[in-house]
Amino acid sequence: AIGPMIMAGVLYDENKEDALTEMGVRDSKKLSPKKRESLEMGIKENVEGYWIVEISVSLIDRMNLNTLEIGSAASIINEAGADAVFLDVPVAGSGIDKYIKKIREITGYGVQITGENHADDTYPCVSAASILAKVERDRIIKSLWERYGNFGSGYPGDDKTHKFISEWHKFPEIVRKRWSPVRKAMVSKGRIMVLGEKDTGKTELVRELVNVGIEKGMTAGVLDLDQGQSHIGKPGTLGFGIACGKIRHLEQITCLLAYPIFSLSPVGCEERVLRGIEWMMKRIPQVDLLVVDTSGYTRNINFKKEKIRLINPEGVVFLERGEELKHLRKGLKSRIYPIPVYEGVRKKSDRKRRAFRQRRVR
Repeated sequence: AIGPMIMAGVLYDENKEDALTEMGVRDSKKLSPKKRESLEMGIKENVEGYWIVEISVSLIDRMNLNTLEIGSAASIINEAGADAVFLDVPVAGSGIDKYIKKIREITGYGVQITGENHADDTYPCVSAASILAKVERDRIIKSLWERYGNFGSGYPGDDKTHKFISEWHKFPEIVRKRWSPVRKAMVSKGRIMVLGEKDTGKTELVRELVNVGIEKGMTAGVLDLDQGQSHIGKPGTLGFGIACGKIRHLEQITCLLAYPIFSLSPVGCEERVLRGIEWMMKRIPQVDLLVVDTSGYTRNINFKKEKIRLINPEGVVFLERGEELKHLRKGLKSRIYPIPVYEGVRKKSDRKRRAFRQRRVR
């Protein structure tokens, strides 16, 4: 989606619940924007208090969304200090109890919590909070239109939003980069290169991009330049292969072309790596999509820039925790896709890296 997530809560006297119903408060999704706006002031006048929390796109990109929602909900509950809470839970079934348990662990006091999926369709107080959240988000979206143009509601089901994503490759800070349509918009015929330091999720992103290409009916190849943790060739080599279908792991791709570096690290053998890339680019068969995985060695700027020159990609993905790769973007003519590193990326210890290499040489 586009734009932040907004959460809201209201504190109300249960004796005034009828007033909310009488003014027409119900599930915000069933009300027009104009009707929601007309109800906003009435809701604020008939509750004891209200709280609105904005969860930014940058946080959504980096952190687990459920964790962010749970933390925000607990914060609102603590601020309100209510005796009982009615909560709209974004999960169903057994997930509801787990969700509520996590909120209890954060709130720190024994408040009674009633949680349901689609609670805003059942409880007027939840509907009121939902309306306040929706009105606030609508205001934010309209302000973003002034800067970026009308991209629709910013919700996944909006065709106008999808069109905006597909036409603008330099995704602005308002776009949630982990949204699946963003991944799809990144993939077109040609070469796309993935850059990032160690443990930034490069290999997993490469797998996702390959699968998107397969879904689009493309022949998708992978050029693996991470000689120390090679998933296509043997350790100490550069490898290339073509995916025969959607994959769960890059190791499922058979190596069709390899170039030996005779080292697990590019440090000290940069010239050989560059010669290997040049050699392979001349011999790689024609594919619709070539996804290039790279090593986490980013300290040698000129080395990385030369890699980019040799690959000559139409698009380059920058997986960053901050702006550690900004020097590589300068003067780049390729489409640029800056993506924050997700906190859920699994870090590999040296022991796990050695074990992976041992499995690859068998």
